[in-house]
Amino acid sequence: MACCWHTLGVLLCVAVLAVYTQVPGGLQDVSTDREDVQRAARFAVAEYNKASNRPYSSKMIRIVSAQAQVVAGIKFYLHIQMGRTNGCHNEEFTCKFVVLEVLWKNITELLDTKCNSLL
Repeated sequence: MACCWHTLGVLLCVAVLAVYTQVPGGLQDVSTDREDVQRAARFAVAEYNKASNRPYSSKMIRIVSAQAQVVAGIKFYLHIQMGRTNGCHNEEFTCKFVVLEVLWKNITELLDTKCNSLL
């Protein structure tokens, strides 16, 4: 019987260590090819264009990197290389977007945008 309690104690310690070595709510690097990352990126670019007062739109060239954080939904931290869609300028720039997606409530929000031109 003592052997069973000892084994149970060891298993419990291993389980606790496994839980605490993962950071709940921590940022995790995720593949830029994931469908949810692509969807969040398209949403961020569309919202960026809606908020822009420019006569031309911007387009996503590529997703440079992506991170996800589990909150009350998934918060995506996206670094995106962008370009202008007008033919006159070949201007490229990068943006960092934070997108919150709560699928079970059908909510997607752009929480933050920071853009810089590429020199």
